[in-house]
Amino acid sequence: MNLKFKIFISIIALIFTSCSSSAEDEIIVKQFTATINAGAGGVVSTPGGTLNEGTVISITATPNNGYEFTGWTGSAETSNVINITLYSNITLTANFQLLEVAETQFTATITAGTGGAISNAGGTLNEGTIISITATAADGYEFIGWTGSEETSNIISFTLSSDITLTANFQVAETQFTATITAGTGGAVSTSGGTLNEGTVISITATAVDGYEFIGWTGSEETSNVISFTLSSDITLTANFQVVETQFTATITAGTGGAVSNAGGTLNEGTVISITATAADGYEFIGWTGSEETSNVISFTLSSDITLTANFQIIQVATNYYSSGQLVANNNISEWFDRSLDVYGMKFLVAGAAGGQPAVSDEFAKKVAQFYKLLVNKDAPGINTTAQEK
Repeated sequence: MNLKFKIFISIIALIFTSCSSSAEDEIIVKQFTATINAGAGGVVSTPGGTLNEGTVISITATPNNGYEFTGWTGSAETSNVINITLYSNITLTANFQLLEVAETQFTATITAGTGGAISNAGGTLNEGTIISITATAADGYEFIGWTGSEETSNIISFTLSSDITLTANFQVAETQFTATITAGTGGAVSTSGGTLNEGTVISITATAVDGYEFIGWTGSEETSNVISFTLSSDITLTANFQVVETQFTATITAGTGGAVSNAGGTLNEGTVISITATAADGYEFIGWTGSEETSNVISFTLSSDITLTANFQIIQVATNYYSSGQLVANNNISEWFDRSLDVYGMKFLVAGAAGGQPAVSDEFAKKVAQFYKLLVNKDAPGINTTAQEK
């Protein structure tokens, strides 16, 4: 080998050596970013970061109390502990969910008897479930209650707390009527009635409050405050009351020889009472016992208990219509006039028996004298008005 060739080889080798050292000095390492998150309900052991390619990252996802790990977003791994080698940017999220607590369950068995249907058949449900049921009667039937419950409505709702069996019961519908029973001001009734089967016997007592009294029914001719009837149609009854008024007793009678037009009674204070006392034949009214009224027709306002008696007497028929003065013998005047009578200064001479004529009677003489007295003064003492009217 000549010298020139050796020198060339040496130069080539030197260049190659220099080039190899520079290449090793300029190698660049790649890096990637790992973003690691935890969803609600837990934490992860590392948040990741920007790391060299090929870095092995270990991650543990830990749930909080009451939660459980459910998987990763960004990875198909199912375990909560994973190892990954970083070859690219990556984002991972650990997912969690609330633990499901096993609930107590009960069975509600709900059926309908003949003549109807129910809206809810029940089932096996969680404790605390609210169950609502409507029982509906078919045509010609009516709902009458539940077996397994004391509820009376056909619509019920309850909270499930144990196994339960319910049956909706129905019966053939009867004809029904409505009795509406109310009380007016001043009292109350023992029942308000309702929609009831035909033939139902309804008993009612109307009771007045203090200061009031029962006076009757609107819708019935019954007068008692306690009534009972058989329902055969719709009916509306009202018990009526009124303010109790002060009452007094008027006792009105007639004595022998007459009658009164009003016997009185127990009446409200302020009642106007009119009475006519009528004498029987041969009697005359003479006044009242219990009243100073003199007329046989009276009227008064009742303000206290009172007793009145109409009094009568037999009419006395006068045999002598002259009631004052006496006949005086006058033998010294004339044989024709044997008697005289003085009336208001006038002397009446009375003829005696003479010349074959009978004497004028004393009674006739007195009648003439009284007639004269009446003509002069109808109100003169001794004038018997009643006798004159006869």
